[in-house]
Amino acid sequence: MQESGNITVLVLMILAIMTLMAIASFQESTTEVYIAKNELSKNNSFYCAEAAIIEVSNALENASIEDLQEVMSTETSTYDNRNLDWIHADTQNPDLEDEDNWKAVSDILISMPQCENTRYLAIQNIYTDGDVLRNESLDMNKTGDSVQEYRLIARSNDCGSEATVEIGYRRRF
Repeated sequence: MQESGNITVLVLMILAIMTLMAIASFQESTTEVYIAKNELSKNNSFYCAEAAIIEVSNALENASIEDLQEVMSTETSTYDNRNLDWIHADTQNPDLEDEDNWKAVSDILISMPQCENTRYLAIQNIYTDGDVLRNESLDMNKTGDSVQEYRLIARSNDCGSEATVEIGYRRRF
């Protein structure tokens, strides 16, 4: 009779240990699910911001020279009534914290429902006479077109994560 009591205690101890192991493995798999969700959220936000940058650079490449020159205008009425209101001149000091300066991606014909909270901003770097653009040719015989430099920024806060992508872009006209 003494032996059957020892076996019962031993079985109960093994059962308690297995219960603790089951609880620990459940908590570990829950943590792994959270990690996987965060990774997916981070990737979605990054891909949305990256897609917006590509769309903005395509829109910038396809923009007419006349519209791009309106952004460089020092005349306030021309600048305020420009066709490409999504491009800001850096001399106008666009506030990056002001949501009104950021445009929705749907404005440039991108249709991705998972990226509905993605916004973008384009800033043209304005150089005055005498400024030299880095990596620009210093050839004295070069005439005509000049290189214009832009900063393209896209921000996505879809799916609970946030990603910001910024690139430099140059166009000659």
